[in-house]
Amino acid sequence: MLTGRESDVVQGVVDGRSNKEIANFLTISPRTVEHHLTSIFRKLDVSSRTALLAKLGTATSEESGSSWGKAPVPTSYAVSNGARIAYQVLGEGPADLVLVPGFVSNVDMGWTWPELAAFQFGLASRHRLVLFDKRGTGLSDPVPSPAHLSLSHRMDELRAVMDAAHCRRATLFGFSEGAAMAMLLAVTYPERVERLILWGARVTGGTDPDDATSPLMADDLAERWRRIQDCWGTGRYLAPFVPSLAGDPVALEHLARFERHGASPASVFETVRLAGEGDVRHFCPAIRVPTLVLHRLGDRLVPVAHGRYLAQNIPGASYVELEGADHPPWVGDTERVNREINDFLSRPDPR
Repeated sequence: MLTGRESDVVQGVVDGRSNKEIANFLTISPRTVEHHLTSIFRKLDVSSRTALLAKLGTATSEESGSSWGKAPVPTSYAVSNGARIAYQVLGEGPADLVLVPGFVSNVDMGWTWPELAAFQFGLASRHRLVLFDKRGTGLSDPVPSPAHLSLSHRMDELRAVMDAAHCRRATLFGFSEGAAMAMLLAVTYPERVERLILWGARVTGGTDPDDATSPLMADDLAERWRRIQDCWGTGRYLAPFVPSLAGDPVALEHLARFERHGASPASVFETVRLAGEGDVRHFCPAIRVPTLVLHRLGDRLVPVAHGRYLAQNIPGASYVELEGADHPPWVGDTERVNREINDFLSRPDPR
């Protein structure tokens, strides 16, 4: 698994940058870039930049016209219930890994957030990685209201993307709201799911899924709508959920761009409202694929009680509780995150 800095260097290579240009952008020395490239070549079993690009399934910058921070692969479209669902495929690893997004995403603009780009490159270094935007978010077709879509509709979007990307079986990495989609697919189409990774997953709308009287995670809906109207698109809406980036104006701009290109304020409100009403507890006993549950102890958006519930109620699930309070897996101690994912995916299938 590539480190975050190695993934940054790979991004520079993909965009056709020289060692000096990569060094200047990352504020490191050209010699350090050379050391990173040596490590990258060894880990990916290649001997040159050309071989690296071929391994990742990407084109050179002259062929693609890409520039730093832009998507290294083209965007394609799957069809689900008549809607076009945007997706990308990166890497040529021996196994497929589908990243099931949280409540908003944008497969193109995600590459402009260095931490997210590094995380995705790290996943693609060992797997054929599939990314997509749910309907109503990012580059996928709009929807009058997410309230018109059920979890089954969302699951079909995931299935349609897998079909279009020629994924017969894949490991599903369900992040936040995406965990419910991944769980439902594992229950409904177990033959399509190799393994499950659930990160920061919400089980119910309450703070404690074991306690029906626990307070709801979502605050007053009128107040939530006011806050979305005031903050969405500035980065200040998501900022409380990534506390390690506090006080960093560059990071705030990345968050702002992620918000603006992820979804409209009205779509965000409906998506958040529906997520608070969901309940996936009844899926847990029916999951029969190897499952890894990852949750940060101080997660500011989804309390750790949710991760513990999943680990206790999904048969045979592995559970790793990590330090930190950031909700996204690509922020904070990503080295530990990458290590746990790699360890899980390298284990023999107990079936």
